[in-house]
Amino acid sequence: MANFDRQLPDIAQTFLSTKRGSCCGTQVRQFHIYIQRLKIGISEIDPGTVFDFLKQKNLLDRTRYVYKCQLLTYLDFLFECRKIGFDPKLLRIKPMPNTKPIPEQALRFINSSKGNSAAAVAAARNFHQWLNDIKLELADLSPKIFSEHLEDRLKSVAASTGAVYRMHLLAYLEFQYQANQITFDPAPLREKLKNCPIPENCRLLLGNKSQSMTSIARVFHAWLNSKNLSPSDLSTLHINEFMMFRLNKLTVLSARNSTNILLRYLDLLYSKNLVNFDPAILRIKPKTIELPEHAKTFLVHHGIVSKDTTLKFYTSSLRRFYKWLNTSQRELIKLRPFDLEDFALHLKTNDLKAITRNSTLVCLRVYLRWLNEHGFLNEDADNLIKPETFPKLPRYLPRPYPQEVDTAIQERLSKSKDQYSLGLLLMRRTGLRISELINLDFNCLQYSHDNQHFLKVPLGKLNSERLVPIDDVTLKIIKTLQRDRPKNSLTLLETDNGVKTRKDLYSKALKSACNGLDLHGPAHTHRLRHTFATSMLNGGMSLVGLMKILGHNDHRMTLRYSAITTETVRDEYMTALEKIADRYKGIVADELKQLHDPLKSLRDIAKRIQLHSSKDPSMEKKKSAIVRRLNRMEDDLKILASTYKIEL
Repeated sequence: MANFDRQLPDIAQTFLSTKRGSCCGTQVRQFHIYIQRLKIGISEIDPGTVFDFLKQKNLLDRTRYVYKCQLLTYLDFLFECRKIGFDPKLLRIKPMPNTKPIPEQALRFINSSKGNSAAAVAAARNFHQWLNDIKLELADLSPKIFSEHLEDRLKSVAASTGAVYRMHLLAYLEFQYQANQITFDPAPLREKLKNCPIPENCRLLLGNKSQSMTSIARVFHAWLNSKNLSPSDLSTLHINEFMMFRLNKLTVLSARNSTNILLRYLDLLYSKNLVNFDPAILRIKPKTIELPEHAKTFLVHHGIVSKDTTLKFYTSSLRRFYKWLNTSQRELIKLRPFDLEDFALHLKTNDLKAITRNSTLVCLRVYLRWLNEHGFLNEDADNLIKPETFPKLPRYLPRPYPQEVDTAIQERLSKSKDQYSLGLLLMRRTGLRISELINLDFNCLQYSHDNQHFLKVPLGKLNSERLVPIDDVTLKIIKTLQRDRPKNSLTLLETDNGVKTRKDLYSKALKSACNGLDLHGPAHTHRLRHTFATSMLNGGMSLVGLMKILGHNDHRMTLRYSAITTETVRDEYMTALEKIADRYKGIVADELKQLHDPLKSLRDIAKRIQLHSSKDPSMEKKKSAIVRRLNRMEDDLKILASTYKIEL
C-alpha cells in the first residue's frame, strides 16, 4: 500500500495527508487505479467517469452511500485546487424521477376529503408512477391488472403498510369510478379482499381494534391455514413455532412489537373461549437457574466487602455461567481452557457488549479462584481463563461540547426557572454525575474556616464522598433550588410529591436546551461532565486537583475523561522552555550575552548540565532527560530554519 501511495499524483498524496483525507485512502487509491486503467489524467475526469466507477463497485446500499461521500470529499479537494473542470456538488443532487405529473382527476381526489391524508396522496402518486412505468392509461385499467399490481406491491412492503396502501388505493378507484374515469366497479375487489384467512368469529372481535392487530391476525391465521389448524387446536408450542417463523423475517424491535400485539390478540380470543389456554403463561419469564451451594456460599462471603450492585452482577454472571454449563452438558470439575473460550464465544453470540463480557469473565475468574482456594476445583483458575480470553475494550475519547455550544447551553439553562434546567447547570459547573445530582442532600452546602463554600457530593459510583469547591454563581443556583423546596426535604431536587427526580427528565430538559445547536454528537447529560473536566484541565488545573473534584481513584480515569487540546499542549511546551531557560540562567548568563547562535547555546547548556555529576541516581536520570529534550529542541530548530529559510 505504501509503495502504491508513492505512485499517486502529488495532489492525491497532499489530500491524504490532510485531516479530511485521512479516512478516504481506500477510495482515492481505487479511483486512481480505475482512471489509470482508462489511461486518462485528473483533468480529464468528468461526472460520467465518476458514475461509471461507482457503478462497477459491488457494494451494499449503506456502504455505497458512505463510499460515494468519501470519494466526493476528494473530488471537492480537486475542484478547490482547480484540477477538475466540474463542481462535485452536481453529483450530490438527486436526479429527478422520470415521471409524468399526475393527471387532473388524481388532483381532484387529493383535494377531496377522502384523499387529503399523506398516505392517500402517496398511494395515488405511487399508483400513477406504476401506470406510467407500464405505459397504461387509467381508463384502460382492468380488475386483473389492478390485482396483479396490488399483489406485487404487498410483497415489497410490511403488512401494515400494505393494508394502508390497499385501503387508500381502493378509495381512489371508487372516486374515479364515480367520476366515470374507469370502466369497472371496485366494490367487488373490496369484497374479494375481505375474504381474508381470518375466520368470521375472530374477525368480529377485530372490529374496533388497530390496523396493526388486524395485520398480525391475518398473518397468524394464514399460517394456521397452512398447518391445517384452527384456533381451538392451538397450544403454546404452536405459538412458539409461529413466533420463530415470524421473528426470522423482522428486526428485533419489530419482532418484539409483533409478539406483544399477537399476545393481545390471543387474550381477545381467550376471553371469548376461542382458544383453550391462557396466553398469560407465554408472558411468564422462565425461572432463573438455581445456583449450587458453593456458589451461594461464595456470594455470601463476597457480599461482605461488595456493594449491592456489585453483588447483583456477580449473581447474574454466575447464573449465566451455570446455565451455559447445563445447556452445553459440561461439568465444573472437568473444565479445560478451551471450554472457557467456548463460554466467551457464547457471550459474544448473545450480543453482549465488550464491557459486559469482560466484566462477566472477571467475576467468573474471581469465583474460580475462590473454588481453588477452598478445594472445589483442581484446575488453576488463571489457566482456565487466560488473558487472551478477555475481549479488547473499546477506548472512547471524551466528547465535550464545543466552546460556543457550551456557552449557548449555559445561557439557555440559566434563563430557565425549571429545576431540571438548574440541575443541569449545576452539573455543568461542578462536574457531577447524573446519579450524584439526583441524590444530592438538601443541606449539601459546606463551609470552611475561611468562609469558602463547598458542595458535599454523596456516596456515588465509587462509594466515596467528596467536597467540590464552588463559586458565587454556583452558590446562587443551589440557594435558588433550596428556596423552592420545603425545609424538610431530603434531597435538593424532588418532585412535587417529594419523590426523587428521574434521569429521563434531565435528558429531556437538555435536549430542549440544545435545540438548534450543532452538538457534534448526541445530547447526553454525561457530556456536561466531560465539558467541565476538559475546561478545567485546559484552564490550567492540575491533574491531581481535577481527579479529586471528579471523584476518581486513579489518575488514568481522569485522563480518559478529560481531553487535552492542542492549545494546551502548545502552552505547556512554551512554559517548559521558559522554565528551562530560568533554571540555567545563572550558569550560562555571561556566555549567553556574547552568543548569537541559538543552536550553539543549546549545545552549551547540554554540556554544562553533563559536567555536573551527582551520586543520586534519580538526579542523574532527570539530568539525562533534560539533555535529551535539549537535543530534540536543537533538531526542531534546524528543521524550522530549513523549512522557512530562517537564518539562525
